[in-house]
This record gives sequence, C-alpha cells and structure tokens, in this order.
Amino acid sequence: MADLKSTPLHQSPQLVALWPFVHAGQPHIGLIERNEARTRSTLLVARIGQGPAQTLRRIDNDDVGVRGADALVQGDELAFVLEVNHGWPLQLARTRLAPLLEARSPAPEFADLHELHLGAAEAASVKLDPSDQWNVADLLAPRRWLFSPRWVLGAGDTLVIANTADGQAVLLDAKAAAAAPAAGASPLAQIPLPARAGTAAPAQRPPAPAATPPAPPLPNAAEPQALMAGGQLHRAFLRAGTAYRPFWSLPRYGRGADAGPRRLLVSTGASGAVTDLSAAHGLGALTAFALAAADDGQPWLFAMHAGKQGPEIAVLRYQAAAWTSVAQLRVDTRGDQLAVQQIGRDWHLVWAEPGDSGHTLRHARWAAP
Repeated sequence: MADLKSTPLHQSPQLVALWPFVHAGQPHIGLIERNEARTRSTLLVARIGQGPAQTLRRIDNDDVGVRGADALVQGDELAFVLEVNHGWPLQLARTRLAPLLEARSPAPEFADLHELHLGAAEAASVKLDPSDQWNVADLLAPRRWLFSPRWVLGAGDTLVIANTADGQAVLLDAKAAAAAPAAGASPLAQIPLPARAGTAAPAQRPPAPAATPPAPPLPNAAEPQALMAGGQLHRAFLRAGTAYRPFWSLPRYGRGADAGPRRLLVSTGASGAVTDLSAAHGLGALTAFALAAADDGQPWLFAMHAGKQGPEIAVLRYQAAAWTSVAQLRVDTRGDQLAVQQIGRDWHLVWAEPGDSGHTLRHARWAAP
C-alpha cells in the first residue's frame, strides 16, 4: 500500500459543490460555497499548482438557492446543471469559460437557461409515503424533486444522472430540455438575466420529447455518477442498510439524509444488474467516490473508505468486463467529497476534509503504474 500525502488548497465555510477540469494542460477546480451565515454564495474557479490553489475568479451572490451542482467544459463554454428544488428541480445554464479564468475580464453571463425535470411517467413512478411529505410549501410536488445531479461523462452535455425523492437513480435527457423554453434567471449570476428575472418559478409544463433512456432507473442508489465508454453505460452509486431519502436534507425538513455506513455498487449496461464492489474488494464504509474517464476514455473508480489504519482510497479500473484493483492508497485525511482528473500519467485527486469550521480542500498527485 502506498502513502499519498496531500496539500491544503482552500478553506471553505460551507462547500456546496466541487468539480475538476483541465485547461491549458493544467488541473483546475471549480466550486460553489456559502458563507457561515448562509446568506451569500460564491462561485470560485482556481488553478492547482504546488501549494494553495490560485484563485482565478470569485463571484459572490446573494442567492443561496443552489444546493448542488456539476459543471462540464464543452469547447469554450462551461455547462452547469444546478440542483434548486424550489419552483423547478434542476436548471441547466452555460457561460463562456474565458471570463472565469481571468479576474479582470467582464463578469460572465449565464445564458441558455432551461429547466430539467422528470416526465409524467417518471414522476408517477416515484413512491413516497404520506408521512414523508409533511411541511411542504412549494409549487413543486415532492415526486418531482431531483437531487445530486451529475453530467454523464463521455456523453457530452446530453445526459444527466440524478436522484429522485425516493432514492432512484434516473437518467435525464438534457438535450431535449435545452429545446424547451427558457426557465428563469440563473441563481449563479451576479446580475439576474432579463428573462423572467425576479419572477416566480415557471409553471410546470410538459417536457420536450425525450429519447429513450439508455438504462432503467436504479432503486435505492444514492449520489449516482455515470460514464459512457465504448457505447456502454457505467453507473456507480452508494447504498446503505436503509432506504435512501435525499429530500430529508432539504432546509424545510431540517434533518440529514444519511442512512449509516454505505457500500459502493456499480451497474454496467442496460440490464440494471448490480455488483457490490465493497464486498468484492473488501472496502470499509464509503465516505466519497469519483467515477472518471482516463485519457483513453476507459472507466476508473476512486473510492475513499475507512481502512483498518485510517482513510484509504481504493483505485479500480474496468477491463475485461470486470472492475479490477489497481492500487490501495493510504491518505492523511478523510474526505466526504472527491474529484479526480487525469493529465498524462498523473491523476490529480482533490477531496474535501470536513471539520468544525467547514471543509478543507486537499490535493494529491498519483502516478498510475
């Protein structure tokens, strides 16, 4: 087992979302965080070097409505999917990448805003007990809530994977949503956009025609991530001993969604069959994981878990139709969010170490054998 030493990058009072990306051959991170009072949010973009992250752009905002996010570089743009769950469940937004990499550039404009939500049949499949729906004051019905959105890697900006309120992992057609009418101002923007700025949430409307999802929903599949490689869909997620109900973490409920120690499971292809990687590879309780594509497009998994002598990261690679172990890395701190990116032979790992004053983002570099 190799020891992996990390370097502190950034101190966040309340981390909302974290994502990695590469620009000009160098590792970067983007994040959304809130202040301690939860009255302001910040979009921050930084370059990773030898020490603390170099902040390239910091955008403060009075809107604290974003509860989760993912972002993907598409050409010269950054495509966002935002978890809102107030008026509409998810929102798509885009902005040019260049203004986020230079503090002296004009403020970026967030445009191409669209709502992303379940279709009628998908919403009808969400099963919630009546006791799970108390104290709901929103235009959006609980069965339409969506959580933990992530872009499906290898599919461009066409597919998103997310959790429904009853813990299913579902695939959503972002391309079809982008063909629908605009959906309000982006909560990321410094200045609300003219389109529906300052208005109430848009009324529910039928979704645009969607392509058939490449795989059926997965039940009880927390915080899912997905990747398309070689025409095959790989989905990874967490599962505990009790049913996952992500909506309990909403402020209106005021309790956590955690259901105890969690295992890492995967599903490959469209059959919905599931493999327990925690059992197969002897992993301890999972605290974070990252599904990533190597430079050759092949799937890798990095799983942070509780080892016998402290936190470890298990590195797995998909080859010969199976997930095989590549390395076990002993790390100096635990993390509850993990982001990875390959540049050349090196993998850059960034994780969020929880503490009394928020999260410390830490970075480590690992060269694959």
